[in-house]
Amino acid sequence: MSHGPFELEDWKTIFFGSGLSVETAFKYSLKMSLFKRFFKGIIHDRHPEDETPKVKPKPKYHGTVTPYPHFDASSDVSVLQSAIQSKDEDVIVAILVKRNNEQRQKIKAVYEASTGE
Repeated sequence: MSHGPFELEDWKTIFFGSGLSVETAFKYSLKMSLFKRFFKGIIHDRHPEDETPKVKPKPKYHGTVTPYPHFDASSDVSVLQSAIQSKDEDVIVAILVKRNNEQRQKIKAVYEASTGE
């Protein structure tokens, strides 16, 4: 009598040292076989030694804010100065959150040079 790809004697040999009874080991293997058939298209056998690790290319920018494409420090400073005088926080925030650290440092230098601070 055949019980799948292995005979019962084969299962006894496979599970002899597992501590399970032969019947329990056979039932377990049968359940796993049904499980694998059910999830055949979803679960794949993996062999870590066969897989090559996927390496992401190093990003051009390391920060979370990318450079603003049409950056002009002088223009930003003039808009920021008028926003500071009118206490318009939304404009200040809108400009500064879209500039990366290098651009903000340039804005700072131009602002300090223009105000003498």
